[in-house]
Amino acid sequence: MPKAVTIYDVYSWFIKTSVMQTTKKAMIKCSAVSSFAEVWECSLTQNKSLHTTVEFEGGQVITNFGDKEVLDRPNYLTVQIGDCQHIMLDPEYLQYINHSCNPNVFFDTENRILIALRKIEIGEELTFFYPSTEWSMNRGFNCICQNENCLGYIQGAAAVPLNILTKYKLSQLISAKLGMLTDIN
Repeated sequence: MPKAVTIYDVYSWFIKTSVMQTTKKAMIKCSAVSSFAEVWECSLTQNKSLHTTVEFEGGQVITNFGDKEVLDRPNYLTVQIGDCQHIMLDPEYLQYINHSCNPNVFFDTENRILIALRKIEIGEELTFFYPSTEWSMNRGFNCICQNENCLGYIQGAAAVPLNILTKYKLSQLISAKLGMLTDIN
């Protein structure tokens, strides 16, 4: 027989929910960085992410980007544009676009534009698939995207099976490297 819900149960649920919502809000600090985005920072972990303040449609150009600096080796903030060319992004806030195995944006490194891969809602975190631009990363990491097709460990396109990579939009550099690999086999 199901337990009867009392006024105390409803009151407890309300207090618990209010505390959780207040705690969630206290953990996030937002800083506007452009006309379309803001950086969210978790006060507990100091992890940062870029979130939209406007809606985008799939295929829409979100912004242009350039290079603040070109490095000959990757680091955790760079985007690869050539075999030995890795750029620090300009505008700098784009570095807060985190990885997801189900991305909603793509860095078109050839045309230097950021493109929406699908409809993006206001407040949604902008994410991209790191192996779409990175052949070999300077340090791999365990993915936490929790997507049903999550790859688990991310370390660059060189470590991802071809049948999985072909499901993603890839930079010209990664596509060319894959073409060279398939020509060899």
